[in-house]
Amino acid sequence: MQATGAEQIYGTQSISRQGEPVTREPYDRELLTDGLRAGASVPSLEEQDAALEAIQARIDALMAD
Repeated sequence: MQATGAEQIYGTQSISRQGEPVTREPYDRELLTDGLRAGASVPSLEEQDAALEAIQARIDALMAD
């Protein structure tokens, strides 16, 4: 979905462009409930947000070196 510019359904792909924060956008976060995500073995929105923050923190740490 990222490659085509279409909104993600599950939010499993992230992208990082130089000088910009990591994002999963475009992403329709309201389309599915966390229950449906769990049924599809996809992390909850809270888990996805935490993972995205961790990725951004690693990038920031690498850029600071």
